[in-house]
Amino acid sequence: MSKKTKLIIIIIVIVLLVSVILYNIVKNYRVQKEQDGSDVKDDPYKGNELEEQGVLFNLDSKGEYYFVKRVVEKYFLYSKYIQEYDEFPISQFSSMFDKKYLEKYNIDELNVKEIADKDGCTSIRIDKIYVTNFVSKPTEYIVWGSAINEKDKKIRSFTMMIIKDNNTENYSILLDNYLEDYGLDNVNVGSKVPLIEEEVTNDCRFINTNESEDEYIEDIFEEFRKDCIYFPERAYNHLSSETKSEKFESLDDFVNYVNNNYSKIFSSTLENYVTETLEGVRRFSCTTTESELIVFDISSIIDYKVSF
Repeated sequence: MSKKTKLIIIIIVIVLLVSVILYNIVKNYRVQKEQDGSDVKDDPYKGNELEEQGVLFNLDSKGEYYFVKRVVEKYFLYSKYIQEYDEFPISQFSSMFDKKYLEKYNIDELNVKEIADKDGCTSIRIDKIYVTNFVSKPTEYIVWGSAINEKDKKIRSFTMMIIKDNNTENYSILLDNYLEDYGLDNVNVGSKVPLIEEEVTNDCRFINTNESEDEYIEDIFEEFRKDCIYFPERAYNHLSSETKSEKFESLDDFVNYVNNNYSKIFSSTLENYVTETLEGVRRFSCTTTESELIVFDISSIIDYKVSF
């Protein structure tokens, strides 16, 4: 074998070795990024790297749950107002939005109607809320829910971020498209998310309404009753496994039950309830004005199962 041939073989081997080494370096870097929770896309307003990150966990505070719910309801209510009433101040609607959201999508008072809900939402359901663990910083809530039009029996999913300044009680919101653009719509408990704002300067301020336990169980009861009438599949998903196996083995069975008892369900209201705690689960045994017993087992502020 000539010296020239040997040299070529050596060069080829070196190139192959370098290629393998570079491949492994890139691969390990990507794995490390995934483990660090950097699946959340960088916010261009914060530079190339997320300057500060918080970890998400499940929200299980009644007070914070109602804060989130009232803010989401306000967005849908104001969406209705600015489309139906010419005299409604557009600034009241636009002031809800975070300044970075308005800047990114070039939203001002002339085109802010474009980001209003247009599906005629009459009520909402909160399905999941994650909250950040920032200390001495604004709190960020990521919300997944359903916007419901009971008149047309339409339902659509939504996501929203709410930022609350804990010093001033001011808040702002960012809609689905922002969360999608920065990968915040697919996060989970334990995911790291960026600190969007150091402080919230909007004029919107949260007023604590201090809902009681009575109001909370009345809300849950009313949501389930309405879902039975308008969206039985959603109500069926809340039934306990025992109720399904004993009474409604299929969704069709449950729909037939609702149709056969429509008038009674429609007029039913909560009359009284008793509560107890069983293995960490709050149980509300509710008696209706139709003399029926409905049991709600609530494992978290949002997650519950129904038996009757």
